[in-house]
Amino acid sequence: MRDVASVGSGLRLFGAPEIIHDGGRIILGSRVTIASRPVTTHLVAGPDAVLTLGDDVWIGHGGAIAAYERLEIGRGTQIGPFAIIMDTNFHGNTGDQSVLHDTRPIIIGRNCRIGSRVTITRGASIGDGATILAGSVVSSEIPAGMCAGGARAHVLGPVGEVDGWPQLMLRVYGDSSPPVLDARSMAAELAGQFGVTSDELERRRVHGGAAEPADG
Repeated sequence: MRDVASVGSGLRLFGAPEIIHDGGRIILGSRVTIASRPVTTHLVAGPDAVLTLGDDVWIGHGGAIAAYERLEIGRGTQIGPFAIIMDTNFHGNTGDQSVLHDTRPIIIGRNCRIGSRVTITRGASIGDGATILAGSVVSSEIPAGMCAGGARAHVLGPVGEVDGWPQLMLRVYGDSSPPVLDARSMAAELAGQFGVTSDELERRRVHGGAAEPADG
């Protein structure tokens, strides 16, 4: 880790991460864990940028974490595999001065949980103790202690109140009951959508072929 400006005690590496810097600084706190098996994790600090991983931060494999201005990950935060965290909207080759990076700092607080395949874009901030659901894209502010998710991540509710599937369903459907996902109701819904009878839909499912329109 000779390319890192500062490394605390107790660093744990599972595989070798790729470290890229060009005049920037990468600072790792104590007891940081970085996984690079089976897929390598990349840490990047562009010219004059600072990338900081606090004490007890855990980074899953396949991550791409890049700072071209400032990126901070707070103490005790855990980040799942294949996360993408970049404080710029474009990354050219390191050292390519022809690339004009539009940058805004990213600040991730302490003791956050970031799910797998989460993308965090420039200017985003995540408060202490927040949870980001897998596959989400974060481009704005997520308050401390909140659970957020979605293609444009939004707050679903306090952490601990929306961790389970029933609670998530209630957040989506509000006070109304979630749809009944049994085979009969699904068949009736499909039949209505395509203008066929439920019997005809079932017959075509069994024997194959296109469904015939319902009479009249």
